[in-house]
Amino acid sequence: MSTATVSGILTAAADRIEASGWASHRQQPGVPLSDAIALEVRDVPGPNALGAALLAAAFAALERHISAVGLSDWLRDPDRAKADVVAALRGAAEQAAQNQTVPFTERTSS
Repeated sequence: MSTATVSGILTAAADRIEASGWASHRQQPGVPLSDAIALEVRDVPGPNALGAALLAAAFAALERHISAVGLSDWLRDPDRAKADVVAALRGAAEQAAQNQTVPFTERTSS
């Protein structure tokens, strides 16, 4: 059985941005936030609906974490830095882990 969690996806996205950089709307070299999250969901085994649910849940968890403003406005802040994005992903992952009761799972053949 393979298990994917929103917390795990957000943590892996933070690791990816930390290692590769963050591409903001100013076109810095690196990985855009949406791609960092989507790349972690891409390889989750199971039906497309599972991946879509994980992707939506990951973005919703991040939006809840930064709650003061919408995600696009938050990302467009000219003072936003890679460290802010990584910290937000890790904070959202921690909150998701505390709030998660049942992980997303999909049975795979052994």
